[in-house]
Parts: sequence; structure tokens; C-alpha cells
Amino acid sequence: MYTTRPISRPPTRPEGATYSHRHGLGHAPRIERRRLTILVADVVGFSRLVELDALATALDLRALRRHLVLPIVLAHRGRLVSSAGDGALIAFPRPVDAVNCAVALQRGVNAEPAGAGIDRSLRLHMGVSTGDSIAVDGELFGHPLNVAARLQALAEPGDVYLSETVVAEVADTTGIGFEALGQCLLRNMAEPIGVYRIARSALTG
Repeated sequence: MYTTRPISRPPTRPEGATYSHRHGLGHAPRIERRRLTILVADVVGFSRLVELDALATALDLRALRRHLVLPIVLAHRGRLVSSAGDGALIAFPRPVDAVNCAVALQRGVNAEPAGAGIDRSLRLHMGVSTGDSIAVDGELFGHPLNVAARLQALAEPGDVYLSETVVAEVADTTGIGFEALGQCLLRNMAEPIGVYRIARSALTG
């Protein structure tokens, strides 16, 4: 004996919605293009710290973010775009804001704790790059994000590495020393870029 089943129909498209094979069902994406400076920061040896004491490390990181990172970022006109685990991606309207923020962060981490519960064993390394970025529905994409992430991975503990485009824009305005590290071909990049480091003496003041 055969049984009949209702014929399934494709879902009705919501009124006002658009569809394309590339973007799927929904409204057109909101796209913004801006020139931004990106700072990527990461805790040195975080996986090892978690392995030794996960809870203590998580609480130390929480204190670092709440009492040091977020106040300094806001004071320098930055916006915390994303934070996952021990990493942070921060966007600034101007290179000088990002550089001054990086210096303030490293000085804060290197300073003696002042009752905020910040563990000095949490050391940061950072990368800073600037250029044209694209925001799609608020999510950032672009070359400076990739460069900043590669520079952060390259930076030694306690250091801040910068692309040559950043240094070219801030060298005469910050009063901070920069050390040239030469041309470097970053991972998955087609062309080498000039890499600089903020003078270590500027990060301990």
C-alpha cells in the first residue's frame, strides 16, 4: 500500500529581504571603509601559564583587562574590536594614538602593582600597523589587521613591533625612540616590509 505525503514547498522569502547566491538570505551587508591603525596584543607564554594554574591565570588576565588594558585603551581613543583568550585586537583612528597606547600598556604592565591585583608575570608583546580597513556589518577586515597580527607574533616578550608606515607617520610627533629591525617577509605576505621596534627604554618609564 502506498501512502501520500504532502509536497514540501521552499520557504517563503521574508518581505523586504534580498537573496544572492554569495551572501544568502538577508539584507545587504553594511560596508564601511576607513583608514585605521590596528594594535594586536597577546600575553607571552599564556598556554604554559594556563597549564600550571588555569584558574589563577584566568583571574590574573581578568584583572589585567579590567584595571589596566580597558582604561588605557579608552583614554587613547581606542576601540576593543575583539578579545579571545589572551589576545586583543584594538582599532585607533590615528597611528599616534595606537603608539602612545602601546607605550602606556607596556609601562603599566612593567610598573609595580598598586593594589589592582595585576600579576607582573603577565607580559605582553604587541604589533601595530596602519592602513585601509573594511568593516562588514561591524566586523573588521584588511591588510593592517594581518600585518599587526604577524608583527605581534614576531615581537619579543615586552616589545612593541611596528610597520614602517606607522613609524613614518608618528616619528616626529611622539618623542619616542624607534629602532629599525630591517626588512622582513612576514608569513603569508607577498612583499617584505620595514619593521621597527619601540625603544625598550621608552617602555619602562
